[in-house]
Amino acid sequence: MLFSVIVANFNNEWYLPDMVRSIQAQTYPDWELVIVDDFSSSDPHPWLDPFLSDKRIKYARHKQNMGAAA
Repeated sequence: MLFSVIVANFNNEWYLPDMVRSIQAQTYPDWELVIVDDFSSSDPHPWLDPFLSDKRIKYARHKQNMGAAA
């Protein structure tokens, strides 16, 4: 059974590497991580680049700030 972790991000890019490593360290192997950036003032993509080769990790960025519910 696939377990999904969905993370809304806004200007917290310095926490992203530790968060991703924490999820990757889980013993349950069937997971996916979806990170949605709500148009942070700095692009978090460079912080995530080392992790995006993991096919279980998906990243999307809004084209404008839409709030956490979006």
